[in-house]
Amino acid sequence: MEVAMTLDAPAIWLRDNCSCPECRHPGNGQKLFNIGDLAEDVSVDHVHEDDGVVHIRFGPDGHASVFDSDWLNS
Repeated sequence: MEVAMTLDAPAIWLRDNCSCPECRHPGNGQKLFNIGDLAEDVSVDHVHEDDGVVHIRFGPDGHASVFDSDWLNS
């Protein structure tokens, strides 16, 4: 079941920790960008949780990230 939610973590931190294949090398996990490459006004445009998985869409670039809710809450 999809549930809307709010996050305590800053948007820039969440975006910097995205682990999708566009942001991290799939073979070794190395980050493929520098935090300085991100927009200064990065924001969370939409967030929801679905079965322990948190889905986030960022502005202004529309990037989508997925996080384990237990990891975010730790």
